[in-house]
Formats: sequence, structure tokens, C-alpha cells
Amino acid sequence: MPLLVSLLYAKKFANQGRGSIIFWIYCGLYVFFFFIFVSHLFSKELTFETVIAPIVTGAVSFFMISFAYKTKLKHQKALKEHHEAIREDEIKKHAEAIILAEKMKKENKENN
Repeated sequence: MPLLVSLLYAKKFANQGRGSIIFWIYCGLYVFFFFIFVSHLFSKELTFETVIAPIVTGAVSFFMISFAYKTKLKHQKALKEHHEAIREDEIKKHAEAIILAEKMKKENKENN
């Protein structure tokens, strides 16, 4: 389920530029369960379940948060590259227009 929610987050972030609230609710639940399991770890006797539960929920929480951070950085980088490409195209168009204008001035001087 965390993988499915993470993929939903990545898809929505790519399409809309913002993440899914479902992802953050799910991630918050995992963090909440992590703290619950840690408190059970110190208050109850040690069993396999009381030891493995905080490890698993902590790992899932950490990887979901790091996935969200990496997705955001990747989106920001792609957006920056897109704006840079548009800027370079506009600079190229302006340069071509200036060269064409100078060429036309030169032709007008030669004709006159």
C-alpha cells in the first residue's frame, strides 16, 4: 500500500505540481504508528512483534518522506530546465531578430 500511495503522489506531483494529500495522511499514520510501537517497545516485554513493528513503520515512514522530498526536487529541477529552455529560445529569437534588422539596415544603406 505505501508503494501504491507513493506512485499516486509522484503521478499527481508530475501532473499538477503538488502532491497528494492522501499520501501525507498515510505517511502521518505511519509516523503515528511508529511512535505508538516505540512506546510499546519500552512498556511491554520484548517479543518479535514489539521489536520489528517500530523498525518497519519507521523505515516505511522514512522512505515515504524521502521519496516525497526527492520527487519534489526532481520536479523543481525539471521545471527549472523547462524555464531555462524557454529563456534560451527567446534569447535566440531576439538575437536572430537583431541580426536580421542589422542586415536590413545594411541593405537599405547599400540601396540608397
